[in-house]
Amino acid sequence: TGSPPPGADLAVALSFDDSWVSHLRVAAPALLARGWDAGIFLATDAIGNPGMLSWAEVRELEDLGFAIGSHGASHRFLNQLPADELDGELERSRTALEDCLQKPVTMLSLHGGRCNRRVLEAAKAAGYSLVFGSRPGIWAGKEPTPAAGAQHEAIPRCVIRRGATGARTVLALLENPAGAVAHLARRDRLLGFLRRLFGDRLYHALHRFWVAE
Repeated sequence: TGSPPPGADLAVALSFDDSWVSHLRVAAPALLARGWDAGIFLATDAIGNPGMLSWAEVRELEDLGFAIGSHGASHRFLNQLPADELDGELERSRTALEDCLQKPVTMLSLHGGRCNRRVLEAAKAAGYSLVFGSRPGIWAGKEPTPAAGAQHEAIPRCVIRRGATGARTVLALLENPAGAVAHLARRDRLLGFLRRLFGDRLYHALHRFWVAE
C-alpha cells in the first residue's frame, strides 16, 4: 500500500463482487469490447437465485477469460463468525466453485473488507493464496505490509461506487493514482472510525442510505 516508487509503472486490475447476472450481461460485453478482463468474486449460496448468475453462466464467464474467485458462501462478515462456521464458509464456497469450473480456485474477496489475523489464517488454510480486502492502496504484487500498529492486512482494493461518485473516483485514479489512493485511504479511516462508533448494524443502515443518495 502507499505511494508507488518514482518512475514505477502502474497497472489496473478490475474486479467485481457478488453474484449478479449483470456481471455477464452488462459488465462482460463492455469490458470485452475494450479488450479488458476482470476478476469476479462470487457469493456461492446466491448462485441460481433470481437476478443472480446460474452455474452455467459462471462457467460462461470463465470461458470468456474472467478470473473467478470466492466472495464467501452466505455473504456474511467472516470476521464475525466462530471458527467452525468460518472454516465451513470458506470451504463450502471454494468447493462449489471448483466443482463448477473443474480447476483450483485460489482467490478470495472479503465481504465488507472485514479482515483480521484469524480470517487470513483460515483463508490460507482453506487453499486461498490471494485474499483481497477493501482498504484502499497500491498493491506491489507481493504480501501486503501491515500498516503501523496493524497485525493483519489483505491485498488492497479501491472501491468504486455507482453513479457520479464512482465516475469521479475513476477519473481521479487515472489522473493522479497516488493522490487519489491517499484520499480514499483517509476516507476509509474515517468510515472505520464511524463503524467502530456506531456498530455494524447502525453503520450499515446509515451507509445504505448514504450510498442510495
